[in-house]
Amino acid sequence: MFDVIAITPLLLAVLGLGAFAPETEPAPHTQQFHSRLGECRVTAFGPIRNGRTDTSASAIRKSGNAFLVERGRSSVLIAPISMGATERVSMMSGHAVPQAIVLTSLETLQPGALMEGGKPAYPNTSVFVDRALVDDPPTPSEAKATARLVLAAYHRIGRLRLVEPDADLLPGVRIAISPYKARSESRVRISCGQVTLMVLPAREVAFQATNDGMDRRDDRLPHTLASDAYVLALTDGAFPGIGRIYIGHDGYHWGTVAARALGGVPRRRGEVFVEAADEGAPTPAPTPVASQPPGGEP
Repeated sequence: MFDVIAITPLLLAVLGLGAFAPETEPAPHTQQFHSRLGECRVTAFGPIRNGRTDTSASAIRKSGNAFLVERGRSSVLIAPISMGATERVSMMSGHAVPQAIVLTSLETLQPGALMEGGKPAYPNTSVFVDRALVDDPPTPSEAKATARLVLAAYHRIGRLRLVEPDADLLPGVRIAISPYKARSESRVRISCGQVTLMVLPAREVAFQATNDGMDRRDDRLPHTLASDAYVLALTDGAFPGIGRIYIGHDGYHWGTVAARALGGVPRRRGEVFVEAADEGAPTPAPTPVASQPPGGEP
């Protein structure tokens, strides 16, 4: 149901499974990870600095993963769009222009991500933004000015769409309601047949507090998403950010697709411990939970 169909040489290098491309080859500005999820083809994009993947804490907070989701003839680009013009050109090379772009955050928006020469770089693409993000704009003055510039440019050509949470943007694509009242980033839920792809920030997956700045949150969320029914795509954190939450004998684990493909016993390469499960809760073997998540869709 979820098959890895391509892993870039750079990703293999990060996992210690291969060498970086020879220096004689032109270095791309973004790395890509291709996968098949039910009825969807998902491409993850991540920035590269100086020919290598930048996984420092500061880069993770400022950069971010972007996801191009193609289903049938429709395609949507979902991201905080923190990359500049150079990364934008590299990212979309070889891909058709998306029909829609969903901005999940305005805090890290870079002008070059959506603009070219002072004009919209995607004049035929609709740009969707959660109205709540616009009503409560980012506090840094630079980020606020950038968001105003970009959104106004797409508004002038009739391509800006301000939407309410839990409303369909395209068939099977909707901005989902976050469980947190104060939020600076939207979630996006995409139906891929029997599996749902949930695009959300890593801090909403209840990681324990680390020096990466990820705060511990509501412990209900990992259990809700620890299901065969969901695959997660994290807009911040280590590339490619596509994986599942697993319940193991010692609690919840985040396992990337690449990590799970390696096999072995927990902890598997690339897995990150999320947090301990409730002491009174059952502790099944470290395999995805097959039942539907309690309480309905998150």
